Amino acid sequence: MQENTTYKIKFPSAVRRLRLQWEKGDWKVIKETVIPRMTLPRSARLPQKNVSGFWYELIDKNGNLIYRCCRPNPFEASHEFFESDGSMTRKEKKVESFVLDILVPDQKSMAKLDFYSEIDENSERKRTSRKIYSLDIKSGNPKK
Repeated sequence: MQENTTYKIKFPSAVRRLRLQWEKGDWKVIKETVIPRMTLPRSARLPQKNVSGFWYELIDKNGNLIYRCCRPNPFEASHEFFESDGSMTRKEKKVESFVLDILVPDQKSMAKLDFYSEIDENSERKRTSRKIYSLDIKSGNPKK
């Protein structure tokens, strides 16, 4: 997890759209597309400690942060149950699979995407987020 972005990206610029599938612990890229000109939200900043949630970071070949985006956690799922007295309880549900679309600046120096979550692949919630997956990614022609 990097502290702050070191890149100043002027938008609109080229953006890479990745469609990822996670199924029972296995990640794979389903589709990649380069969008010639698009504006993305500013790279997210994180608090100094005790960070929870889900986000991804685009990292360059020297280990520097290029871009960070916070998202709703795809591992988080629950069901609400209502009792006859009107009270409600929530029970966590184990996520078996999901498809996630992400956008990152298409930079020549990009090397990998790191994903962070406080919920792991076994639907166990931790106190703080940790790196759960790292995906090698290079600039160039995307996979169709």
